[in-house]
Amino acid sequence: MLEEESGWLPDLLTLTCIALFAFIVMYALRQWIKGAQFTEKVSARGKVAIVTGSVCGLTNGTFNYSQQQEQTVELASNWLGS
Repeated sequence: MLEEESGWLPDLLTLTCIALFAFIVMYALRQWIKGAQFTEKVSARGKVAIVTGSVCGLTNGTFNYSQQQEQTVELASNWLGS
């Protein structure tokens, strides 16, 4: 006769089902938290943007991108330089 092991040892099918259920719940939760996505294409042509802190870093990249999109860009910074 086969001896039974003591304790609860789930088989591979049970573990797979638990993992699949957890994945589906996490995916649904992520979609619910993320909400609807903005899909409408918006043109910045003819608009005016005020970019603050535009001397360096991320805002400098925003300034350059806005100029490429034919957008009027006004810069505002309190950096005096050296």
